[in-house]
Amino acid sequence: MPARIEDVALYAGVSTATVSRALRGLSHVAEPTRLKVVAAAKSLDYVVSPSASNLASGRTQMPRALAPTATGGTPKNARS
Repeated sequence: MPARIEDVALYAGVSTATVSRALRGLSHVAEPTRLKVVAAAKSLDYVVSPSASNLASGRTQMPRALAPTATGGTPKNARS
């Protein structure tokens, strides 16, 4: 079974939020903590899942399409 972000967090002794921030290279993670998280991820052969990342962030990276209605127009509440 592949390692999960929770496994990396437990191994490194940090929260899953810290693992996420550290692996994405975001600020607010001390350098020693970031190195510990990266080492834990490497030890566990952790690979970030793009699907899980998109799901967690609320972005699916799927293109949107508008279909015409029966009257030939687009829906009035359609977002662009």
